[in-house]
Amino acid sequence: MRSKTGWKLIFALTTIGCLSLAYAGDMDNSGHEGDKGYSQKYVSCMKSAGHNAISADACMSSELTYQDARLNKVYKELLDNLKPDSKASLVEAERIWVQLRAKDGAFDASLYGSSQSGNAQQLRNDLQRVTQRADLLEGYLELAKLL
Repeated sequence: MRSKTGWKLIFALTTIGCLSLAYAGDMDNSGHEGDKGYSQKYVSCMKSAGHNAISADACMSSELTYQDARLNKVYKELLDNLKPDSKASLVEAERIWVQLRAKDGAFDASLYGSSQSGNAQQLRNDLQRVTQRADLLEGYLELAKLL
């Protein structure tokens, strides 16, 4: 017999999973509200996935690979465009961000567990983290090119 807390957690994870899929189906051309960096391929993939959780997970996994590569590329380019003191600050900030990403991932895992909807939410959160970081570094790069 499940405890009340157990049932509440199952309900919450199911609700989050359903909201994630509904949200994915309502994406605009930028991918997610407020994040400019999602690829058009990802947006199209998520629209095609509709309410199919396995397809949506495949879209997010593919996009995470793309966003990781994008983040690495913009990081290297930004380093090449900074003065030495700013380079050291960026390297330190990036190391801390990598640690934060890992800690956020561990927290997500403790919160969402290992259900299908929990895993999907963890993937969505990590994708959002990486995309936002790449967006931020691109903004810094634009500024560094002006200086």
